[in-house]
Amino acid sequence: MAENLEVLNVAVSLLIRATLFAAGFSGRVRRRSLRRLAAMDADAKAKEILFLKDRVYQLEMQVSILQKHLHKKGRKPRYEVRERLLILRQMEVFQIPRRKVSRYFGIVRSTLYRWLHKIQDETPSGTAVNKTSAEIALLVWERVIKTLKYEWLKRVPLIKGFDHLALLCTEFESWYNTSRPHMTLEGLRPDDFYYDRKPEEPERDVQTVPNNIERHVFTETRVTAYRLKIAA
Repeated sequence: MAENLEVLNVAVSLLIRATLFAAGFSGRVRRRSLRRLAAMDADAKAKEILFLKDRVYQLEMQVSILQKHLHKKGRKPRYEVRERLLILRQMEVFQIPRRKVSRYFGIVRSTLYRWLHKIQDETPSGTAVNKTSAEIALLVWERVIKTLKYEWLKRVPLIKGFDHLALLCTEFESWYNTSRPHMTLEGLRPDDFYYDRKPEEPERDVQTVPNNIERHVFTETRVTAYRLKIAA
């Protein structure tokens, strides 16, 4: 009986020490985080707040989707069209890879691919013959604006003003025309295609990498672009 009481006292003592140690460590981490936050300038704090808001929104949506999955555990959950589009939007906005859909949303990968194939099958292919040149140009501009919003401006945590936005649009124009491959141009850039700068196609059995690769870093959006150097 005395031995059991001694063991119990030792266990309680160790538990109290571990609790105090954890509380002290948590306090030091909190003080360090507060000092780091106080040392930030206003722009850095605004970026941090935007990042945390996006992260909270992402986690809230994941929790709501996973809750539905758990409530229907044991039977195959059926997602409405609105919920499917919400999941696809979350993946697009937060750049979640398709291979991690089970980890983030509890959805089987084959289910995700079935949704995507259904969307592609329902999407009309080609351009309608009754479209005028102005309507086709409008469709192209809509696609360019979508690329500007979701592939470029989305990478900028905070747009500081009109001048900053104009700088971002100028960099986007350069990246879009000289660095971004286009599917409709068979992987070429507009500058390569329209100014007859098409690179030579490599041989099928080539085993070396070209050494004339040009690298350009867009600092505002943290995008690194690679392309073959243009011959003088």
